[in-house]
Amino acid sequence: MIKNLAKVLNIKRLPQNINFTYSIKFNGKRLTIPVIYGLGLSNLTIRKDWILNLFKMMNFSEEEVLLDVGVNVGQSLVAFKSCYNNNYYSFVPNANCLYYLKHLVKRNNFNNVKIIPIRLSNENRLVKFYSKTDSDSAATIVENLKPNFYLEDSASYILVLRFDDLNVLNEKFIGLLKIDLEGLELEVLQGMKNMLELNKPIILCEILDCHDKSSAGNTQKRANQVMNLLKKLDYVVFKVVTDGVKVRFEKNQIITLKQWSASGSINSSDYLFVHSRSARMPIFNP
Repeated sequence: MIKNLAKVLNIKRLPQNINFTYSIKFNGKRLTIPVIYGLGLSNLTIRKDWILNLFKMMNFSEEEVLLDVGVNVGQSLVAFKSCYNNNYYSFVPNANCLYYLKHLVKRNNFNNVKIIPIRLSNENRLVKFYSKTDSDSAATIVENLKPNFYLEDSASYILVLRFDDLNVLNEKFIGLLKIDLEGLELEVLQGMKNMLELNKPIILCEILDCHDKSSAGNTQKRANQVMNLLKKLDYVVFKVVTDGVKVRFEKNQIITLKQWSASGSINSSDYLFVHSRSARMPIFNP
């Protein structure tokens, strides 16, 4: 689609600082996709994928909330809002992504969307935020996640807060907690332990493979800590297995990470955690 747009505009490729809006049809609904200084180009090629199918499988009741921790430029927001009018909450520390998401919401008249400009963690303080581009989906506050990948000069500062210390979603029922934070999932979960004990939401979490050999030990240790934390809260772990569209879930006892490679499997990093007494358990473990 992006190549077709360039052809229509009679240029070889779209410039990075381009601004326009484009109408697409997704999941049976007509959507308006803004592109602001290049932000949002990836939304032009959004397609029906396994996350959309997971949203449909869960069959959210009207009072359930999606808590999306790591939305970037909003592909999961678009997918969720194409299925439900439920409350949607996200935490976005990147000012560029925040600005873009507000336009995306406004252009499509999405209701019940709350975007909060902080990063969740297990403490309340200012931290360094490493990013290579304005909307880098691999941006992180974990310094040793990818050794020698980010330059110190690329760091900015953001505010991180514990979810359990925030006065949000106090009376809301969180149906699904989605975490995609480039290695910060352990701190996020540690900072919302009270909510997990109370709500027992289903958790969809990306746990990245090791960036290289030098980070393998620490990355695996952090994955083990995530597993131990959630097991103590009586969660069962499933590996997400997908071809990109169809999805199934394999029950796991441990999380074993590999070294990342560009040719790695599409389903190598996503896990689903379901509380043992969840009414939805039969969906994932029939």
